[in-house]
Amino acid sequence: PKLRLVSAFRPLLRALLGLGAAAAAVFGYSALLSLAVQAGQPLSGTWEGTARKDALEVQLQLELRGRGRQVQGAFFNGEERVTSTSGQVEGDTVHLEFAHYATRLVATLQDGKLRGNYGSARNGQFALELQPRRKPRAWTSPAPDISGLWILPTDSAKGERAFRFIVRQQGPRVQASILRVDGDTGLLTGGYANGEFRLDHFDGGRAYVLRATRRPDTSASRCSNRR
Repeated sequence: PKLRLVSAFRPLLRALLGLGAAAAAVFGYSALLSLAVQAGQPLSGTWEGTARKDALEVQLQLELRGRGRQVQGAFFNGEERVTSTSGQVEGDTVHLEFAHYATRLVATLQDGKLRGNYGSARNGQFALELQPRRKPRAWTSPAPDISGLWILPTDSAKGERAFRFIVRQQGPRVQASILRVDGDTGLLTGGYANGEFRLDHFDGGRAYVLRATRRPDTSASRCSNRR
């Protein structure tokens, strides 16, 4: 079999501290109170939507927790929470600082959605549009089996000739990571729909979208790769 990557990973935002694991939670709350804006809609909970920058549109989740006007936000690397270092609510606007990335999130609640920007002056801004998470996305079953270790041929400026693509699959749902000489992509998550796999990653420091299709090919058992 052969795996064809239709639109492989495209990192646009790099953490200043490198591509290692994100910082752990700086602080927590022993009791969570609902954050409320002037319109009365609670902000506590998990929000999901998109981050857009240039041609990239990546899906993400943002968790908000708070007490009074103090708020903590978190992006996700799989089950790992990448938390903000400070945050507050002013009126209907959320302000979050991620000091370990030198980035800031500012988003305003409008018509039930959080809209705003995330990023820095140095690396540019992602436009965010998020809504409260209601239910997990429905993927298509049955899905082709792409689980296992794949080799992605490449020709990078760092001298690499291949990446390793490690996939764990449960039905149509997939978790994966691409290993490179300078680190990895973090955990890419997603599933199978409309004839292809779509995997996303956004943890505040790395942004990737990967689309893949599997096709029968008895003469090869490798992956072809295109950025």
